Amino acid sequence: MSIKQQFPDEVALQQFLRSNIDSFVQQVKVEVGPLEAEYLEKSKQRKQGILLIVTVVVAAFLVLPASASFFEVVSSTAIFIWAFILSCLLSVGALSWLVWKKLKGATATIQAFHTAVNNSVYPLAFEMFGLTATRTAETMKDSDSVLKQKKVSFWSSVIKLNRTTQQAPISPGRDNAMSLLDHSELITEPRNQVTIDDMVTASLNDQTLFLFELKVQHVTGSGEDKRTNHIFHGYFVSLELERALTGKTFVSTEGDKSGFGHQSFFTTKKNKGLEKTELEWNDFEKLLHVVTSDPIEARYILTPNFMLDLHDWWTNQKQNIRVSFVDNKMYMLFPDKNIRIGKTVKRIDAKQIQKYLESVSIPLLHVLHLVEDVKQ
Repeated sequence: MSIKQQFPDEVALQQFLRSNIDSFVQQVKVEVGPLEAEYLEKSKQRKQGILLIVTVVVAAFLVLPASASFFEVVSSTAIFIWAFILSCLLSVGALSWLVWKKLKGATATIQAFHTAVNNSVYPLAFEMFGLTATRTAETMKDSDSVLKQKKVSFWSSVIKLNRTTQQAPISPGRDNAMSLLDHSELITEPRNQVTIDDMVTASLNDQTLFLFELKVQHVTGSGEDKRTNHIFHGYFVSLELERALTGKTFVSTEGDKSGFGHQSFFTTKKNKGLEKTELEWNDFEKLLHVVTSDPIEARYILTPNFMLDLHDWWTNQKQNIRVSFVDNKMYMLFPDKNIRIGKTVKRIDAKQIQKYLESVSIPLLHVLHLVEDVKQ
């Protein structure tokens, strides 16, 4: 049974989640539960600590000027006035430093909890589709990091699908993720802040599917002149194709006009020969845009089902999807602002876990539908 047959739409997936949420919560509690009590306590401490620091700093700004004015009235000794002010500032700084030091310990506990939740939830989301996933746990922003991997066995007590579950390959690190992003040519506009989180690798019909959360920005200036261009927030997907392609093909939505793929390719030697391709489907041609160096190959891999699913998603969501086919890879930028980079749930209960599972599995559902649609 295909994924589309099992879950034809979001409603079917949400119904499945609601029907099995108690079992899902129990699974997460078994794996993460021992960390929850300490996480809740540390979260409370961090909020109280931040509030204390803010209160002390604000009080200092309010009290010190008034104190200085008072001493100017009762004394003409400037040295005494400034000594008093300096001692107050040092006291405020010392207290803030002690509170902040304690907060750092709380932050480590909170991060450990979120990592443990993702180690449980992400493989669980893939298991709903009959896939076994390997997840890399750590959030990485513009720097290399020591990666921790965790293999999760298939949980078959709740989900019973007819597809064969396959062992996932080892999840690659950030360097490989950045190489794939560059190779996809899906983001060609300037960028200087790239955050990667929750890298997951699965095997789909003996082909490697690699997915990670991605946030891309370009920040210029500072202070009042600081400008942030929010380029992308969502999933990056890489699928290993059965065979290498002879040409390059790029697909985007009509609202995506600059900085990506074919929009800038006409002026580059690297992608000489790309041309707009008509796929003879009116609704598709109005809202989606295809450029390729091999029109025959593009018409072969971009099936009517692929075009229909992409068209329907764009019609409902009005968010820009970017897809490319380069060498032996299919790449996709699937936007979703609900993806929680670096965060998970506030507590382990049915409401929180269902909402989080939906935020992970619903975009994954659409990704897997499009992947299944491609003819290789």
